Amino acid sequence: MQELNAVAAGVPPISFAVHIVRGGGLGGARDDFEKMISELAGSTTPGVRMIAANPGDWGVDAFAGDLGGEITVWQSKYFWPVTEKGNQQQIRDSLKSVLDTAAKNDHTVKMWILCIPSSMDGPTTAWWDGWKKRQERAHNLVIDLWDEMRLTKLLRTPEADDVRRGYFEVYRGEPSAEEPRDLVEVDDHRASVLESALFIMQMKEAGHVELDSAKRQFFNADVVAREIAHKEPFPTSR
Repeated sequence: MQELNAVAAGVPPISFAVHIVRGGGLGGARDDFEKMISELAGSTTPGVRMIAANPGDWGVDAFAGDLGGEITVWQSKYFWPVTEKGNQQQIRDSLKSVLDTAAKNDHTVKMWILCIPSSMDGPTTAWWDGWKKRQERAHNLVIDLWDEMRLTKLLRTPEADDVRRGYFEVYRGEPSAEEPRDLVEVDDHRASVLESALFIMQMKEAGHVELDSAKRQFFNADVVAREIAHKEPFPTSR
């Protein structure tokens, strides 16, 4: 029987910390995450649009529907690295803002989707479950949550492939001779530590066999993220 060669399979792991690296800090991360959410919503729902903040965005980051009728709203909040009690008031305020604006401008919010790049801690999860039910009954709408697990699953669907590749895959273009890559080499000790990293184990399970480059890229991305974190405060609120 012919021996089969190992073939790389699967997709790279998704980390929403990349928005901090690309945006140069939390401010840029919020904007980058908001754009990603709008594109992701548009990949599965026809007619998704954004509202420019001029001066305000009506409490709407992205929406689908008719502003003279019913709309579905996606609201992004870059709560990182965890969504906790301190973020609850911002969630309340976000829903109130979009509902107040809808009442003033003669449209109806039929669905409101909160999008966050992290998971809620235990107390906040319990609060969310109760608050969500109360608001749905009070305002006759559907409330949904796209947290890190839900977003990761959505980004791995065929419809969202362009969004995932555009925001989360490493660009493979060759560097020019005049601009060589400036990478930190990973020594033997760091390489052995990285062997136990979740993304390395995932890549092995998926059939990837050449992992040295991935380890170097992960190590250098971690260095950049740590430098940014040390340069500015790291609040979890928007």
